Amino acid sequence: MDYYYKKKNPFYKPLPKFRKDCLGEIKNSLKFLYPSEKTTIFLPKDFNGKKNETILKATHSNNDATLFWYINKKFIATTNEIHEVAVSLEEGNYVISITDNFGKEIQQNLIVKD
Repeated sequence: MDYYYKKKNPFYKPLPKFRKDCLGEIKNSLKFLYPSEKTTIFLPKDFNGKKNETILKATHSNNDATLFWYINKKFIATTNEIHEVAVSLEEGNYVISITDNFGKEIQQNLIVKD
């Protein structure tokens, strides 16, 4: 929610960090923004008939997090701060995985159609 709210409200102040004596288990939130769960993407073409890239997006609750992106277990990119990756995909089924520098991993299935 923080990701969306701070884009729309110029006066938004993020929540303060927890005090050290209040920390239990630290939970860093990692989430896909696009594609969402169970998404089928239909690849658009430009005016010349060339397929456009797909922009994969994620967010992390820790602004200092580094994300490592994989498609079908093949490394494709590393992101910091702005977690967006442009990829050229062919028609088919894919598993997108993201691992952060804290060891948390999320996965998402994606279907791409022409």
